[in-house]
Amino acid sequence: ATAVRAQETQSIKFGFLSYNEIFQTMPEFADAQKKMAELKAKYDQEAQRSETEFQRKYAEFLQGQKDFPENILLKRQYELQDLMTQSIKFKEEAQMLLVQAEKDLQAELLLRLNEVIRQVGEERGYAFIINIDGNACPFINTMVGEDATNFVKEKLQKAEEERNKMFGKRIMFEMDDDLEEENSEVQEVSNDKKEEVKN
Repeated sequence: ATAVRAQETQSIKFGFLSYNEIFQTMPEFADAQKKMAELKAKYDQEAQRSETEFQRKYAEFLQGQKDFPENILLKRQYELQDLMTQSIKFKEEAQMLLVQAEKDLQAELLLRLNEVIRQVGEERGYAFIINIDGNACPFINTMVGEDATNFVKEKLQKAEEERNKMFGKRIMFEMDDDLEEENSEVQEVSNDKKEEVKN
């Protein structure tokens, strides 16, 4: 029985990789990070504008509070409180929106990566692929486990090259269509002129 279990163990083949390492080397990851940075900068800019407005109104309030009638004083206090509440609410909403935007941007990349990992697993005959991020698996016997990192990276690279080729072909087709349309328009104008000359 022990010999049978040993034979079964030896017949099992699995892969291992760092999910985060591969994910962060995808070309689309850099694009997603750039979009996130641009979006965060816009939110930060708006938050700074609100902060500047609050500071200005607060300085005006401090400067004039001794001279304000009570009703104006109360009005200014309410305005300041409202600005502070809106600022806090905006920052909280901005943070939630940034988190959701990051999830949305990464969702398609994660699906693509998972599909490529699945393909590599099937091609290499793995029973499963282990994600070793976070020291989740401190020891792997390389007699039965194989580092699948480079296989996944290579397949992602090939897929990216194919997408670029398809994109290039599509651009060429669009340019050809535009050129044909322009030639057709030129031909129509030329025919119209010929008709005018005849008449």
